[in-house]
Amino acid sequence: MAFRRIPPNSVWNSMKMPEWEYRKIDLGDLARNTSDLDLLDKAGEDGWELVVITSNNIAYFKRQIRKQSSRQKA
Repeated sequence: MAFRRIPPNSVWNSMKMPEWEYRKIDLGDLARNTSDLDLLDKAGEDGWELVVITSNNIAYFKRQIRKQSSRQKA
């Protein structure tokens, strides 16, 4: 397999990588009458993407940071 060198000023180098914000929820700390599925659904509705639930019941989420344009800030 041959690899191709990408020139330093290529389109790939000028592309911006997305920025993410992160959140974690301890599912073990939920009130007894709170459904963990309802909480996960609500996070999804708010734009959070579930990354993983660990063995100790911590849910990790990520959401892309959306930058406001100068028009939206005004």
